Amino acid sequence: MPGYGATDRLRTYGIFGGVPGHLALLDPSEPPATNVRRRLLEPTAPGLDDYMGPVFEEICRAAMHARPELLPCEPFRTGSWWSADARDQVDVVALSGQGELLVGECKWGSVGARDLGALRRRASLFAAELDGISRVHCALFSGRGVSDESVRKAAESGEVLLFGPEDLFPPAA
Repeated sequence: MPGYGATDRLRTYGIFGGVPGHLALLDPSEPPATNVRRRLLEPTAPGLDDYMGPVFEEICRAAMHARPELLPCEPFRTGSWWSADARDQVDVVALSGQGELLVGECKWGSVGARDLGALRRRASLFAAELDGISRVHCALFSGRGVSDESVRKAAESGEVLLFGPEDLFPPAA
């Protein structure tokens, strides 16, 4: 990207995987964070949905460190988790030094009741494998909002944390 420094070029390339069609959608006159925000929120980029699932998961995991003010606990370790039988996966896992565990499901599309149910079940499975967990927080990360009223109600009641793309990037300076 003309006008971007080496670090910004590397980050932008990593987010869009160096796919020329996606990189061509970027505006070199915009700062990288603004460019990425706009392109991630734009559902019309051809083929982007097929590519964005794993990228969105990485963005969500990175946001756990970049935006700790949004979390109920400060993570010292983040990652993902697979069950021993490889049937269940948790996209985002964040463990605090005080024994709190954040377990998150990432969907590039919208999230619904089915996603919330799967998250709760997987959070129980994962927490059962760990010793010393004092509290489990569930989080849904959605690239395109919420498709179910029950998820909105769960978020309003504090049962689940709900994050959209606007939450995942620090505010532009």
